Amino acid sequence: MALTQVKTTGLADDAVTTDKLANAINTERTANTAKTSLEDNAVTLAKMAGGTDGQIITYDASGDPVAVGPGTDGQVLTSTGAGSPPAFEDAAASGAALTGSTNNTIVTVTGANAIQGEAGLTFDGSTLNFTAASGDARLSLFGTEGNDARITLCADEGDDHIDQWNIRAEAANHFVIDQFSGGSFVERLRIGTEADNGDVTVKTGDLLFGTAGKGICLGATSNTNANTLDDYEEGTFTPTIKHDTDATGATDGVGAYTKVGNMVNCNISFINKTASSIPNGAIAAITGLPFTANHPTGQADGFSTCTKPIEMSIAQRNGGLWHTVNGTTKLRAHYMANNSTWAIWYIDDFNNNSLYLIFNITYWTDS
Repeated sequence: MALTQVKTTGLADDAVTTDKLANAINTERTANTAKTSLEDNAVTLAKMAGGTDGQIITYDASGDPVAVGPGTDGQVLTSTGAGSPPAFEDAAASGAALTGSTNNTIVTVTGANAIQGEAGLTFDGSTLNFTAASGDARLSLFGTEGNDARITLCADEGDDHIDQWNIRAEAANHFVIDQFSGGSFVERLRIGTEADNGDVTVKTGDLLFGTAGKGICLGATSNTNANTLDDYEEGTFTPTIKHDTDATGATDGVGAYTKVGNMVNCNISFINKTASSIPNGAIAAITGLPFTANHPTGQADGFSTCTKPIEMSIAQRNGGLWHTVNGTTKLRAHYMANNSTWAIWYIDDFNNNSLYLIFNITYWTDS
């Protein structure tokens, strides 16, 4: 009977010899180039070559597989760039640890890799507050030699109008306050150094005191009212010769004054003035002083220099002393009668006479 089927069970081990293989297969076997076809996932972990615990498989620059590692405890796997396998390296230093943080506190460095929220330094979006835990609270600005340390104050961010101020300290340690005006900063106030006696210079405008009784203290050893220059004023006023109680026929003159503290010095003149139609028989007066006379207790009224109205017809009245009437803005006069006694000047002596009267008077006031 002819052999038509051959099963593997019918072949003994090693029954198929090389001579029985096809020439192509035999050639590949001899050249060790026989190809093998594997299905996906056909190679299991158990079929892989053994390695070292902690190693990983990657590829080198030639594309061949290579084992990397293992690293040491705490190291991390980092990339070494294209064309180079990764490597185990020490981890980067940890970030700074934040302590003491509360709402709105500003963080400062307190040491190597350490930061802290400062309880006394806060910012809530509009207000910066600094409170010293003890001692002085200080704000220090340091500029390089030849440059200023500046604080600029303005109403709005980017504001360049007249309400912008600049506080600066020059290289020579002058403290200066500038105001933005006309497109640039204009110096308004300067506080000098010890080298220039610490002078305070108001560059523009006046030095004003907004509270009555306050002023410039000139005392070297004490700060009392007696040492304080609290008022100074210059001006003009209109003095008037008249009946002491009746304004009829009054004649105006010219007056100028200087007031320092509560002391007033006045210059009064009536040049080519004629008093007429003033009721006779009453005391002559000059009214219109710039301030009310108010001499201190125990002090005399203010007195003028000795004067004589030129061209008065009454020859025996050689001269007079004008004096303040306390509590008024009025002067009265006495003259030397017959070169022996003082008498009151009456208004009769001024009527219908051409006056040429000039004198100074200094008196006290409390206004």
